[in-house]
Amino acid sequence: MADCGIKKQGFHFHSLRHVHVAYLLGQGVDVYAISKRLGHANVTITLNTYSYLIDDYKAKNDELITQKLAQLL
Repeated sequence: MADCGIKKQGFHFHSLRHVHVAYLLGQGVDVYAISKRLGHANVTITLNTYSYLIDDYKAKNDELITQKLAQLL
Protein backbone atom coordinates (compact mmCIF):
# COMPACT_ATOMS: atom_id res chain seq x y z
CA MET A 1 0.00 0.00 0.00
CA ALA A 2 3.06 2.23 0.06
CA ASP A 3 2.43 2.89 -3.64
CA CYS A 4 -0.80 4.63 -2.62
CA GLY A 5 0.86 6.67 0.11
CA ILE A 6 -0.67 4.56 2.89
CA LYS A 7 2.03 3.68 5.37
CA LYS A 8 -0.04 2.21 8.19
CA GLN A 9 1.45 -1.04 9.48
CA GLY A 10 -0.84 -4.03 8.94
CA PHE A 11 -2.92 -2.22 6.33
CA HIS A 12 -3.13 -3.99 3.00
CA PHE A 13 -5.27 -3.86 -0.08
CA HIS A 14 -7.73 -6.38 1.35
CA SER A 15 -8.32 -3.98 4.25
CA LEU A 16 -10.24 -1.79 1.82
CA ARG A 17 -12.73 -4.62 1.31
CA HIS A 18 -13.41 -4.73 5.05
CA VAL A 19 -13.84 -0.96 5.18
CA HIS A 20 -16.26 -1.21 2.26
CA VAL A 21 -18.36 -3.84 4.07
CA ALA A 22 -18.28 -1.88 7.33
CA TYR A 23 -19.50 1.24 5.54
CA LEU A 24 -22.32 -0.57 3.75
CA LEU A 25 -23.49 -2.26 6.96
CA GLY A 26 -23.37 1.07 8.76
CA GLN A 27 -25.56 2.55 6.06
CA GLY A 28 -28.14 -0.18 6.56
CA VAL A 29 -27.48 -2.13 3.37
CA ASP A 30 -28.82 -5.67 3.61
CA VAL A 31 -26.15 -8.31 4.20
CA TYR A 32 -27.53 -10.42 1.35
CA ALA A 33 -26.97 -7.54 -1.08
CA ILE A 34 -23.46 -7.05 0.30
CA SER A 35 -22.76 -10.76 -0.10
CA LYS A 36 -23.76 -10.67 -3.75
CA ARG A 37 -21.71 -7.52 -4.31
CA LEU A 38 -18.64 -9.24 -2.88
CA GLY A 39 -19.17 -12.25 -5.12
CA HIS A 40 -19.61 -14.74 -2.30
CA ALA A 41 -21.25 -18.02 -3.28
CA ASN A 42 -23.72 -17.66 -0.41
CA VAL A 43 -24.54 -15.28 2.41
CA THR A 44 -23.10 -17.67 5.01
CA ILE A 45 -19.61 -16.91 3.74
CA THR A 46 -20.25 -13.20 4.25
CA LEU A 47 -21.74 -13.74 7.69
CA ASN A 48 -18.79 -15.88 8.79
CA THR A 49 -16.13 -13.59 7.32
CA TYR A 50 -17.58 -10.34 8.60
CA SER A 51 -19.25 -11.57 11.78
CA TYR A 52 -17.21 -9.16 13.91
CA LEU A 53 -18.69 -6.23 11.96
CA ILE A 54 -22.19 -7.68 11.96
CA ASP A 55 -22.07 -8.28 15.72
CA ASP A 56 -21.01 -4.67 16.31
CA TYR A 57 -23.75 -3.39 14.00
CA LYS A 58 -26.30 -5.61 15.77
CA ALA A 59 -25.26 -4.29 19.18
CA LYS A 60 -25.75 -0.69 18.01
CA ASN A 61 -29.14 -1.56 16.57
CA ASP A 62 -30.17 -3.38 19.74
CA GLU A 63 -29.49 -0.18 21.70
CA LEU A 64 -31.48 1.87 19.18
CA ILE A 65 -34.38 -0.58 19.37
CA THR A 66 -34.38 -0.35 23.17
CA GLN A 67 -34.42 3.45 23.01
CA LYS A 68 -37.28 3.53 20.49
CA LEU A 69 -39.38 1.05 22.46
CA ALA A 70 -38.79 3.04 25.66
CA GLN A 71 -40.29 6.07 23.92
CA LEU A 72 -43.57 4.18 23.62
CA LEU A 73 -43.98 4.04 27.40
